[in-house]
Order: sequence, then structure tokens, then C-alpha cells
Amino acid sequence: MQAAVEATSRPVTVKMRLGWDDAHRNAPLLARRAEEIGVRAVTVHGRTRQQFYTGVADWTAVGEVKAAVGIPVIVNGDILTADDAREALKQSGADALMLGRGVYGRPWLAAHLERALSDGTVLREPDREERLSIVIEHLRASAAFYGLPLGLKMFRKHLGWYIEQAPWPADPLERRAAKSQLCRLDTPEQIEQALTALWTAVTHSGNSGVDIPPQLAEAAQA
Repeated sequence: MQAAVEATSRPVTVKMRLGWDDAHRNAPLLARRAEEIGVRAVTVHGRTRQQFYTGVADWTAVGEVKAAVGIPVIVNGDILTADDAREALKQSGADALMLGRGVYGRPWLAAHLERALSDGTVLREPDREERLSIVIEHLRASAAFYGLPLGLKMFRKHLGWYIEQAPWPADPLERRAAKSQLCRLDTPEQIEQALTALWTAVTHSGNSGVDIPPQLAEAAQA
């Protein structure tokens, strides 16, 4: 951390967990040392390293870091809704929050939570058609910014998350088939066509499953 601070005039920030395990929760100590050498802010995920992503984030424990330093503290972990955001800030006393896995397949979440925290407005999740439009816009932007084939490679991880978060019943086999096929396509045009076919296949009944298009079903058996 000190080497990073000394190498640049830009503000250096640090992200950490509560500690290695429950017997070694040393985040307050690490945060104080970081502050002493010039780190400008710390983000704390409310789990230990040994927990990985099991259990639940301990936002109250992040408050111990906040009490130990004078620099801004950012709380992270299990923030998926506006209620989560409010409670994380309340329990931790943090200055801000950071989103992680919650935005996988839901890139609009940050704007929704910002609005909810600023004026209490809870925005609705995009409907099926809006989500498809967002996915395609993201695909095109990635291809335009990075060029091909890098743009597709960069987009594929997001594509898998979009499919995981798509608004249809959670059948693991259907999702696996769709992800397997779409992530093997070679051009933006092919992906757009397959995405449109997949979204169109979704029925309007919330109690029914997804009729996987033939090209995706074949891929699942390959």
C-alpha cells in the first residue's frame, strides 16, 4: 500500500475484508495502518476471507473500521435492494456503499439505489423487452469500444450474468443450455439473433417454463 501511495499523486484506496477468519478480524488495524501511510479511503466487505461468499455480510463489523479511522469508509457485501442499502449504511455508519455481485446482470441497480437513497423513489426492474434492449446495447457498445474479437470476449461474462438474471423461471438446465450456446457464438449479429430468439421464447405465464429455441436446445445436447 505504501509503495502505491508513494508512486502516484492520485488518491489511493484499499478494499479489504474483515480479516482472514473469525479468529483474526484485523480490518480496523489494517485500516488504521493504511490511513497512516496516506491511503485516502477503505472499502470493507463484511465477511472474512475464509467465509468467501457463504453466510451473510456483517455490516455492523464494518462499523468497527469506521470507528477506527478518519478517512471515508465504504461498506460492501450483500447489497441487493434499496432496503439492503439503507440497512448497510445504518449498521456500519459508512460514508458510502459499494455494489459487487448484486449488479451481475443488473447494471441498472446502482442508479436505482442512488435514487432510492436520495429521495425514497423505488424504481421498478426493467421488463423483459427493456432487458433485452439493455443486453443488446451493451453487446454493441462492447464490440464498438474494444473491437472484434476482443469486444465479444469481454462481453461474454456479462452475457452469462444477463441470462442468469433474466425474468423467467429459474430452471438450471434451460439457463445452462442458453449460456452454453450463446457464449460460443462468433459474431455480434449471431448473438443478437440468438438473444432475440431466447427472449421471444419466454411465455407470458409466470407459472410456465421457457420453450428453448431449437438451436439452443441442440447446443445443450452437444
